[in-house]
Amino acid sequence: MATYYINGVNFTTDGVYVSKSQGIIGGIKLRQPVRQEWPDYHGEVVDMAAPRYEARDITLECFMKATTKENFLSGMQTFMARWMTGTMKRLMIVVDAAKPLVYDVYLTMGPDVDKKWNDSTMVGTFSLKLREPEPVKRVYSFVAAAGALSVSVTVASTKAVTIYWGDGSVSYDIVTGSGAQVHAYASAGTYYISIAGVIEDVTGVTTGATLVWSKLL
Repeated sequence: MATYYINGVNFTTDGVYVSKSQGIIGGIKLRQPVRQEWPDYHGEVVDMAAPRYEARDITLECFMKATTKENFLSGMQTFMARWMTGTMKRLMIVVDAAKPLVYDVYLTMGPDVDKKWNDSTMVGTFSLKLREPEPVKRVYSFVAAAGALSVSVTVASTKAVTIYWGDGSVSYDIVTGSGAQVHAYASAGTYYISIAGVIEDVTGVTTGATLVWSKLL
């Protein structure tokens, strides 16, 4: 059974559970490749040497349980407030504790809750519509501890990549010439660092963090 987190907070903290997901695995679309047609040939010539993908769309079918109307409304407001800040959100799905799935997403549509009010257990269903702008990434884990809260990442790449540090911080447009990127975490814990972009063109990564996914899409 999978466990879902938003910025490190378990969905169930707010009474929210996920019954179904779409777009999590293999849910991204290939962009149209470069194609060429010749008038005296059948069909077309397609360049598939460097496939590129569209942004990922994720749908989470959710339900919320509460014991009273007041708790239901409060829990729903608290849960949605986690998505409404002006930053990217870290969605983490844990099926295998050693290799969690991580996505840096934003909410594309506020949920329309289907709810029938009564005087017993409150249950409402809704869909979360999310988008991951940079769906192809390499993921590392870093254990920050007292006295060792900083991690260094150096990326060798001619194409700019984005580093999501796992605590809400982001470093954009990192290339070989950017040098070492050092990030200090505010508190101890395990953080998942995502390097997103044209991962196929990354020729090397130097870091003290541990590789979790060499390519996750």
